[in-house]
Amino acid sequence: MDKIKREIFEAWLKSCNWFKINEKPNPTGPQDHYLTPAGEFVIAQYNLDGELQQVVKPMPPMPQAAVIRSPLQFKGDSQMPPGFTG
Repeated sequence: MDKIKREIFEAWLKSCNWFKINEKPNPTGPQDHYLTPAGEFVIAQYNLDGELQQVVKPMPPMPQAAVIRSPLQFKGDSQMPPGFTG
């Protein structure tokens, strides 16, 4: 497969109304972050020769585990709601 030059790819992106958010340097080549007209975030990664390597969508972060709280204490100085006679 022929490599696509950065300038050609960016011209195509402009014709498709993709909005460039920012550019980030990378040891293997630059990468640009875009917002598509559909509202998707996309990252275009280039090699050091200025050729398109890949276009990827970032993965959403995994949900974090909930903090386990201690159960209610039924003895001691724990505060209960007013009117509780338990």
